[in-house]
Amino acid sequence: MGFLLAIATRVQRGLMATLVLAALSSGAGWSTATAQNLDLAAPEARNDGWPVDRPLSAGFNETKLAALNERLLDGEFITAHAVVIEHDNALVYEHYRTAQIAFANGVDPATTYGPNTQHALWSVSKSITSLILGIVLENHPEVSLETPILDLLPADIVPLDPAAREITLEDALTMSAGLSWNEWIYRITDGRNKASQLVRHTDPLDYLFAQEMADIPGSRFSYNSGLTVALSGVIANLSERRFGQVATDALFVPLGVRPGGLPSGQTWGINGASMASIALTMSPRGLAKIGSLMLHHGQWQGKQVVPAEWIALSSTPYRVDADDGLYAEYGYHWWFRTFTQGGRSFPAIVARGLGGQRIFVLPEQNLVVTMLAWHDADHRWLSEKLLLEILDTLE
Repeated sequence: MGFLLAIATRVQRGLMATLVLAALSSGAGWSTATAQNLDLAAPEARNDGWPVDRPLSAGFNETKLAALNERLLDGEFITAHAVVIEHDNALVYEHYRTAQIAFANGVDPATTYGPNTQHALWSVSKSITSLILGIVLENHPEVSLETPILDLLPADIVPLDPAAREITLEDALTMSAGLSWNEWIYRITDGRNKASQLVRHTDPLDYLFAQEMADIPGSRFSYNSGLTVALSGVIANLSERRFGQVATDALFVPLGVRPGGLPSGQTWGINGASMASIALTMSPRGLAKIGSLMLHHGQWQGKQVVPAEWIALSSTPYRVDADDGLYAEYGYHWWFRTFTQGGRSFPAIVARGLGGQRIFVLPEQNLVVTMLAWHDADHRWLSEKLLLEILDTLE
């Protein structure tokens, strides 16, 4: 199956169908602790670059965390497939379960999720694409955030509205390009949703810039997956290589991870862009390394992978009008929210994806909480609810 067909099929099954979740009732999962032994040991040491330590070292009340772990094992958060917690460069907790996802047009085989199981990231892919862009821009000092994005794409991309030539790189990063887009107006199952149309288009950049301008660039937040596709085209065009190859060499090899969803030999259309907005898959412990980069100023275990300046820029909210019911602040493809629990405040930098995929970076606690899941629409904020339960176990 070709890359284009594979992504379109995933979207059709994962987005264009009514989602119903099911999980196995037996063999439900495994964690740092078992149901029979609530003494929370360190996660298993593996040959993946992660040091490990006990939750106690991170300031967790092990009795309270063990009780939450028991609830996870009992299936209270049944659609949470993986939970991984880092503290100060070491993994201190992990939980996985066996689950299956039932779609309106079929049931996926049951998957036993574990430390190395590939999992769809959906829009968490956007946050990762931003990090790759930061790495590439370090080698191109001639490019600024005020550079018009069309100046960084192949010249044969002609916008419908000449005003689109004013869209800057920063406008694309902050989802404020001004293009007419309805990704949050119509449900993803509605054929009028432009994100769904984007996935099916033979040339997504041509489709993106065929839209009319609705606002002055930079004036209003409007969530647009096509802008991430455009950023992947910028990465490919500046590097003169395919996006997947750049992503692999610049980010994933230094982290020692093997993502799926961006095969280096595939591209979309004629302009080098990839479906970088939703296509990535990663393992739980691999994805946790992305959060670690944000926590440690672009370093992975002491090695600078992403420029520290880019992490500082990415850790700053630029929009405060991105309200979708829980989050309102948005930066360079990362979200921001201060959570409150037990009378305490927890400022967080967040990567978010459909179905509850999350990376919660909590700099003040020196923590990263990574979650992979598949919550249905009625439980949209279940990952946030689980995060609050985890924060409640901190001393």
